Amino acid sequence: MLVGSSHAAQQLRAQMQKLSEQQSTVLVRGAFGTGKHQVIKAIYYRSPQASRPLVFVDCGQIDAEQVEQEYRLDRFERSLSTSPGVIVWDGIDHLSESAQRAVLSLTERTVRSARDGKMGAAPVRMMATGTGDLANLDPELVLRLGVAQIVLDPLRDRLEDLPDLVTCFVAQSRIPHFLETPAFESNVLAKLAHHNWPKNLTELRLAVEFALMNRSRDARQLQAFDFQLNSDEAASLQGLSLAEVEKRQIQSTLETLNWKKSRTAETLGIERSTLDRKIKRYNLKRDSETSDDTTRRV
Repeated sequence: MLVGSSHAAQQLRAQMQKLSEQQSTVLVRGAFGTGKHQVIKAIYYRSPQASRPLVFVDCGQIDAEQVEQEYRLDRFERSLSTSPGVIVWDGIDHLSESAQRAVLSLTERTVRSARDGKMGAAPVRMMATGTGDLANLDPELVLRLGVAQIVLDPLRDRLEDLPDLVTCFVAQSRIPHFLETPAFESNVLAKLAHHNWPKNLTELRLAVEFALMNRSRDARQLQAFDFQLNSDEAASLQGLSLAEVEKRQIQSTLETLNWKKSRTAETLGIERSTLDRKIKRYNLKRDSETSDDTTRRV
């Protein structure tokens, strides 16, 4: 999330503004739920490529052949008006070795085409996101995709931004509330500051949604007891892989929002198409569907 008055938030906004005026590749790194997609979109919407599509490519679901066939530059050069403005390699830490080589080759051809003037004044721009350790990636690929890098802090390291973030999430909520300004009592921040926020901004947004649903209807501000925070959740995530943490968060958010996928994608800060792919990748199902499967097996 891009709001906040902390020094880190101000630096982030300044960096995004600068990168929106450039053509360099951008690698946005951060833990799950820190707002990587929002940062990518903010740069894109202010850039010369904003008139052309923003395409997210799920790196966990693509192989080398798909990279070479679906994203080859000669196709874009023939029809620049319909080509992507920005291709985002989403989750590059999930790329297979062969796919890494294919993406690296594509980035090299992009640089060459832009230099030779074959793709007009606004060539296809490459961006990427990553969550985990990138040590297993080809160093040249990381260098190519990360000419500029943005590292997003976890929420526990930017607690001074909590007032702005809570205010923003209240304003964005679709739950009618008619709260006063500010929308929360001062003791709310003390409670939120003591939580570890293992799922970062995604978890905070859900906490605000729950508080809005749980509050007394005649209350004019959110109160501390409106927020139901699981203090044991951080410990339960220790030792889990990033993929397992992501899987659990998506499943939990889907169940919380009654499997309303558009709202779930918005809450998680990802594209609806990305959510669909991750549901398929992790084989996620409603609890009722899981029960039905068990009954049929018996």
